[in-house]
Amino acid sequence: MLKRGLALLCTLGVIIGCDRGRSAASGKPSVKKVIPSDARNAKVDTVIHPAPRFIDESLLGAQVGADGKVTGESKSFRQGQPIYLTMVLTESPPGLQTRAVWHDPKDKVIRTDQKNMNGAKVATFKLSEVKLKPGKYHVVGYWGGNIAADRTFEVVAASGKRKK
Repeated sequence: MLKRGLALLCTLGVIIGCDRGRSAASGKPSVKKVIPSDARNAKVDTVIHPAPRFIDESLLGAQVGADGKVTGESKSFRQGQPIYLTMVLTESPPGLQTRAVWHDPKDKVIRTDQKNMNGAKVATFKLSEVKLKPGKYHVVGYWGGNIAADRTFEVVAASGKRKK
């Protein structure tokens, strides 16, 4: 008798559980409206960690000093002038590779340079072999596979007049 009562109770529970998402009259799933709560005064205990820093600084210029870093930062260069990107790394673990990807005004890659760091903390890349027309360009520096620097620069006509 007790087993029969338990079986009946379990069967009834299964039937009620299976019918939960349906409207009794139409047999269609019922739709519940969810109203968002006001979270202005909510106490949130989630800690948002800042993005990791891969480099201490990035420098863009036309000259490099004896230490291998760019001297005299610039955002504007004359046609034919070499352009250097220096990244000063926070860390340089074994096997790290850095990269500079140079983009034209239409965001097309015009050159990619890569260096094995082998523990070094300064990476300088040079763009000089490519003839650049006047316009706005940018270079993206990578620490491993992570974007570490994104710098924009302008190339002006050799006479010094800006392109309009």
